[in-house]
Amino acid sequence: MDNQPRGAVGKLKIYFGYAVGVGKTFTMLVDAHELLRQGIDLVVGYVEPHERPDTIEKMAGLEIVPPLVPDPKYAFFKEPDVPAIINRRPKIVLIDEIAHSNAPGSANLKRYQDIVELLQAGIDVTTTLNAQHLESLAPIVEQELGIKVSERIPDSLVSDAEAIINIDPPVKKLIERIKIGKIYPKALIETALRNFCRTDNLNYLRKLTLTWLKQTKKAGH
Repeated sequence: MDNQPRGAVGKLKIYFGYAVGVGKTFTMLVDAHELLRQGIDLVVGYVEPHERPDTIEKMAGLEIVPPLVPDPKYAFFKEPDVPAIINRRPKIVLIDEIAHSNAPGSANLKRYQDIVELLQAGIDVTTTLNAQHLESLAPIVEQELGIKVSERIPDSLVSDAEAIINIDPPVKKLIERIKIGKIYPKALIETALRNFCRTDNLNYLRKLTLTWLKQTKKAGH
């Protein structure tokens, strides 16, 4: 179904946040259901539920373009089927985790390159991103928090997005969600709270995220 004028470039929408678990994917799915109710032709190209029941529940009722297994030797790894999505030609496709590194055997090394292909094909893409994966912020996070950030995307791709939706729960609320098992499996909760998800780390990441958004004049869009 061709919903774009010939030669049009798709629009990029990003659900943005300061850390894992703030609610980017869940909010994206909630909004997707509203768009469907409005009659918008929307499909899921790839969403990573991380075995979170709330996220899995919100996947129900959404059309999914089956993902690819780029290399049978790594059957656990699946990626968006870019050619199939282009052939389907929805108005909007959801592609989670734009900073993700693709599995061996993929046509592109990075998921953001898949997304650029879809945009160039005239399909609107909605995705998610944590701030520390921005090229400009990753080294700052590494230096200040000692957390290595290996997956990075160009700031320009994000800055040029049609819309950035900042998902910004208070740090206290995020920690409560972690403690009750909403984000990580029970066996990993204490490790997460001692390491990446310490209160001081999360406060720093939240401040860094808000500062970047203010500088790009994208906050609230």
